[in-house]
Amino acid sequence: MIATLTLNPSVDYIMKCTKIIPGETNRTDGEQIYPGGKGINVSIMLKRLGIDSKCMAVKAGATGELLKNLLYQQGLIPTLISLKGSGFTRINIKLQENGITELNAKGPSLTPAVMESISQELEYLQKGDLLVIAGRFPEDGTSKEIFAFLKGLKKKGVKLAVDSSGPALRKLMEIGPFLAKPNLKEFKELTGISNTDQISISHAVRQFWQHGNSQSFGAEHILLSMGGDGAILFWDKENIFFAEASSDRETVNTVGAGDCMLAGCLAAFLKDGKPEEILRLAVACGSAAAFSEWIPEKPLPLDNVISEQLQI
Repeated sequence: MIATLTLNPSVDYIMKCTKIIPGETNRTDGEQIYPGGKGINVSIMLKRLGIDSKCMAVKAGATGELLKNLLYQQGLIPTLISLKGSGFTRINIKLQENGITELNAKGPSLTPAVMESISQELEYLQKGDLLVIAGRFPEDGTSKEIFAFLKGLKKKGVKLAVDSSGPALRKLMEIGPFLAKPNLKEFKELTGISNTDQISISHAVRQFWQHGNSQSFGAEHILLSMGGDGAILFWDKENIFFAEASSDRETVNTVGAGDCMLAGCLAAFLKDGKPEEILRLAVACGSAAAFSEWIPEKPLPLDNVISEQLQI
């Protein structure tokens, strides 16, 4: 089984504008509304790759009901845990005007009752199952409970795939996940490096790459997404691959591209793909997302992804 967990999902409202004038009444050229949240994006892309997942998320208020309906429209049957009382599922505004300006809401605080419900749902995961933990973590005290529970799942034999940032990513690395997928900005924050050439990156990766090392801090496998500069997969010492991002089309939208990359990586792994095949499908999905207005219907043809093995 593969499951995704999104603690702070959203309803993403995308507005296209020819020009935005601050302080004036601005009118859009078109609007779209989508379910949002990194784990949710992973589940949607997995579905389009022919893989069903248990999509878990927290919902609240009237916008939480809207989120549920949007997920059903995408062919998912989500497990949504209701946050009762005050608060509502956040609405994120994406303004498209010569690029994308994002206004991401904070979202509601989690309650002990919600944390208990999440724990009960995750208890069904067994040894060998895969859990994707992606996106923001709550800023209140409930994060400690989440990290403690995830540590217990790892001891149980559940494979954890993580995609977060800041202090949450560092705490997740202390658990020792199966896979980590930082982007370049997150990677620089995690390691403190300033140079981003392949040699500097590879030396920095060894700080938290568990393969062949005894330290508890780190991940077994690392997929580093570098936007238009491609991606590097650190699978093991004999399997380090770089793949170029496809550049034969104009970038439309980078929101969710990293989530689609993670979905492609996991899909290839679940289908027993070799490390190079894992990276190529990951980049094919991420590039397809960058060329689409939202989650793509399918990845780019794998022939469009150029990869090479690195000797570092």
